[in-house]
Amino acid sequence: MLFCEERALAALAAAEAALAGWLVAGRALHPLLAIAETAERVTASGLDARIPASNEDPEIARVIQVLNRMMDRLEASFRQATRFSADASHELKTPLANIRAMADTLARRPIAAETIRDYAGLLMQEAKRLTRLVDNLLAYARVTDVTEVYSFEPVAPSELMDDVLQNFRHPL
Repeated sequence: MLFCEERALAALAAAEAALAGWLVAGRALHPLLAIAETAERVTASGLDARIPASNEDPEIARVIQVLNRMMDRLEASFRQATRFSADASHELKTPLANIRAMADTLARRPIAAETIRDYAGLLMQEAKRLTRLVDNLLAYARVTDVTEVYSFEPVAPSELMDDVLQNFRHPL
C-alpha cells in the first residue's frame, strides 16, 4: 500500500513540475510571440506596426528595441521611396505632355516647313530633358542600391526567432 502512495505522490509531483514548466515556458515565450505576431502584421501598407516593449527580460527588451528601430528605418525608407516616385512621375509628365501636344498639332494641321523645324527643335529639347531625367533616376538608383554591398534574402520570422533563441541559449 505504501508503494502505491509513493507512486501516486511521484505522479502528482511530476504533474505539478510539468504544469510549472509549462507556465514558466509560456511566460518566457510570451514576448517572443508578440514579436512574431507584430512581424506578421508588417506589410507595405502597414509599416507602422511596432513590437510592444517588454521589461520582463533585458535580452528580449534589447531585441525588441533593435527590431523596432529597424522597422522605423524601413518605414522612413519606404516613405522616401514613395515620395521620390511621386516626384519623378511629376517631373516626367511635363515633357511628355509637351511632346504629345506638339505631335498632336503636327498631326492635325498642315504646317509650314519653318514651323515644323521649330517644333522639331522643341521636341529635341523635350527629348533631351527626358533623357536627363532618366539618367538622373538611374544614377540615383545606383547610389541607393545597397544590394551591391549587402546581399539580402527572404527570412521567415519564425526561423529568425529560432536563431535568436538559440543565441540566447548558447551565447558565443
